[in-house]
Amino acid sequence: MVLVDSSVWIGFLNGSEEDVEELNDLLSPVNRVVICGPVLQEVLQGIRSDSKREKVKQMLLNLPLVESTVDHFVMAAGIYARMRKKGITVPQVDALIAAHAVMDNLALVTRDRHFDLIAAGSDLRLMREA
Repeated sequence: MVLVDSSVWIGFLNGSEEDVEELNDLLSPVNRVVICGPVLQEVLQGIRSDSKREKVKQMLLNLPLVESTVDHFVMAAGIYARMRKKGITVPQVDALIAAHAVMDNLALVTRDRHFDLIAAGSDLRLMREA
């Protein structure tokens, strides 16, 4: 199973050929995609149209949801603090998404380079195209 970051979902929703192809491969014929709350929020908050937001929400909520626990937030704080010690500031939500991927044993599919920095100093696994 893989956790797909909002950067890929946004590309998919905007018709990016690369993201459409990758997500279609992950979703069919057998779904290998899960979602977490922070990704759900990031995707939905960027959609201006109420009707499109509702449609996308229903699509995303049909995926298995990995729920946030206190342990996810504690790990995210540790990831964020380690990055700051290296002089790198990553968005807090990216630290939480990374914590989900690590704790829930999921590869992360992303276009966001912040995750390359996080992966270099953690157990985060990134799924890259061959």
